Amino acid sequence: MKRTLFAIGLTLLLAACTSTTNQVAEFDDTRFTYDHTLAISITTQWAPETIMLGAYESGSTPQHALFTLAGYNPQYDQRHQQPEIAVYLVANFKRVNSYFKDQALSDLTKLLVEKPASITSTIRLPSVSPGCCFAHMLPKYLKFPNGSGVRFITYQRGQSIDPLANANLAYVFHGLTDDRQHYISAIFPVSVSFLPRKAATKNPAIDMQTYISATLEYNEEVVRKIAALESGDFQPNLNLLDEMLQSLQTK
Repeated sequence: MKRTLFAIGLTLLLAACTSTTNQVAEFDDTRFTYDHTLAISITTQWAPETIMLGAYESGSTPQHALFTLAGYNPQYDQRHQQPEIAVYLVANFKRVNSYFKDQALSDLTKLLVEKPASITSTIRLPSVSPGCCFAHMLPKYLKFPNGSGVRFITYQRGQSIDPLANANLAYVFHGLTDDRQHYISAIFPVSVSFLPRKAATKNPAIDMQTYISATLEYNEEVVRKIAALESGDFQPNLNLLDEMLQSLQTK
């Protein structure tokens, strides 16, 4: 009897300890869980509509629910974009962005239906920064309760060509609900042990053409190395990010 009671107590204790690792984030009609090691807290807000004109119209985004991970991977917090999940109404996105309406939405839908093992064409969606995404490494298709999406590791850069560093790496996710009423976008900085935090500066003694050629060759080798990694080789572990997005529900 005592052994049985001890076993029951131990089971309850382990369950309690396990439950403390998952936190809940909820805002408007969207809810998900996340491991406590990913963030100190999550801030939520209605991000305002952004309208771009002329040649930049493809960057327009409607008002959307935004979840930002506070205290996420603080060693690498100075990135191109904050760690965040955005939830958009597809109808609103189509209203403000003709590129999303005419091209990006159909491209994403086709990708999620066909599920190619490798992604060879650039995924251009206006929800992420223009400097993204120059590779689609380790693609994985994820199901969440009422939809599906794809995540991959990529790198971002500005106008210049620089050697890849941890400051450029990102986990990117694009998904759609089954009824195609909501589009979910997420981006999280990630890092690997063999890359420096920031890109090395160009040596003034090297001419630009030589520098560009050497940098492109170096970046290709880095992409090959990253593509061969396991989820646990990244900081944070990619499985934690996958599980967070797989728990997402919106209506």
